[in-house]
Amino acid sequence: LRVILNKFTMELLWGFVVGLIFSTVGAAGGILAGVGHLSIFGIRDANLVKFYNQFLVALSPLISLPLYLKQKRVVFWLAFWLAVGSVLGASAGAFLSYQYLKDIRQYKYLFGLLTLFIGIKVLYEAFGSKKLVKTYKDLSTGLKGLRIELRQGEEVKSISIFNPFFVGFGIAMLSSAMGVGGGFLIVPYMLLVVRLLAYYVPGTAVLVVFITTLTGMLNYYKLGVDINWNFLLKEALGVWIGSAIGPYLSKIIGERILRTAIGLLLLVLGMAYTFGLL
Repeated sequence: LRVILNKFTMELLWGFVVGLIFSTVGAAGGILAGVGHLSIFGIRDANLVKFYNQFLVALSPLISLPLYLKQKRVVFWLAFWLAVGSVLGASAGAFLSYQYLKDIRQYKYLFGLLTLFIGIKVLYEAFGSKKLVKTYKDLSTGLKGLRIELRQGEEVKSISIFNPFFVGFGIAMLSSAMGVGGGFLIVPYMLLVVRLLAYYVPGTAVLVVFITTLTGMLNYYKLGVDINWNFLLKEALGVWIGSAIGPYLSKIIGERILRTAIGLLLLVLGMAYTFGLL
């Protein structure tokens, strides 16, 4: 394939694939970005792969976040404390990973395990989980002392600010260390732990993922990764095009079919990386 297509086309094409999948499935964008950087373009610097992955993942929120803000689907107090933890966690994760996860073989093995986990999660969402109805309800939030108060209709919930702070720290530390976005853990946290209405989850998650990836990649940049901006900007153009087309594709093919196909692909790739076949 690389012989048939010139280098520019390959970079643009793979960015397109990443944007397409990220805008339809969500959690797999950073993983597929990593697959391209590791196995298609053959980048041997693990820290550079992490930076490139997070750069591409950070592009998608720039497209969707303004819409979520306009629709008032971002829970700011929850996002704020998740983001505060994320900034610290992403900084720590990037620093530790830059120092101690340099070996490309070790990185590929851990990347494979993470890919397996996300593949299982995507398949579970396609078949095993019940579809959450994104019913709109009036929501108001406030901060009372050290607790966030969420008022959803007649229901009032209160959580400590330390809950999203430490969750954000842990998720961002892992995500930054591996060079992915973290949405695959942030979304379940908000749905299952905070019990936030599904209508508000995507916008809140997109904001936190953007802050996490931006913090992570800035830290890798400051630590001294050698970036090929010409290469990266070509990929970025592909991501923007794919992200714009993805929502239309999901309507034509169907979300379950897409999730099944991507989930199976991630399982195969995860096993290949884990057992050293890629």
